[in-house]
Amino acid sequence: MDQRLQSMIDMSFKLNDEIALLVGDAKAPVGRRAVLATAMCTVAIDHGSGQRLLVMTDHVVTALALVRVQFEALIRATWMLHGATDEWLERFTTPKAPEDNDETVMGPPVQSMLKAIDTSAPPFVGKMLREFKDATWKPMNSFVHGGVHAVVNALVDTPPDKLVSLLRNANGMSFLAAQILVIASNDPSLAGCIRSIQMANVGALPPLASP
Repeated sequence: MDQRLQSMIDMSFKLNDEIALLVGDAKAPVGRRAVLATAMCTVAIDHGSGQRLLVMTDHVVTALALVRVQFEALIRATWMLHGATDEWLERFTTPKAPEDNDETVMGPPVQSMLKAIDTSAPPFVGKMLREFKDATWKPMNSFVHGGVHAVVNALVDTPPDKLVSLLRNANGMSFLAAQILVIASNDPSLAGCIRSIQMANVGALPPLASP
């Protein structure tokens, strides 16, 4: 395996272990909004781990398809915590009959969730989500829906640099999910933990934004 890719895999495992410890130490969320956001953050972190495991076993196209799945889980987690109305949360958690396989209630489109996040979440959250969407949305759609990007990557070996970027972005979304989870936990004992994890794992994460 390419040494740069192996190094990123190793750093990604370290970051994932530290995020897992943080999640394990967090107090149980209180209230429906925090519980749902925490669950969706866990989903986003799982998708990030899945991308790493798929890259390691040479299932690259599937790993790339998970980028959008992780991104949407992260947006939904943030929106559930900061943007969803109480009425929507009530409908979302209302049990349905066992024979009814339909989704209880879907949230708004991604762009609408981002607008709500812009007005209610910490500014850095909306900024990071928008920057990621603007840079990757069209390729993400292509991999999910079997477009040309998926076909090309199935026929040609993916360069190691692209796989390194894939894992770095997955780590970045997992890290942001951990930040949202900490906010949802409202646990003062975790103050400073996110910054410590960030500074200890700079090489595994997207470049720090300029002030």
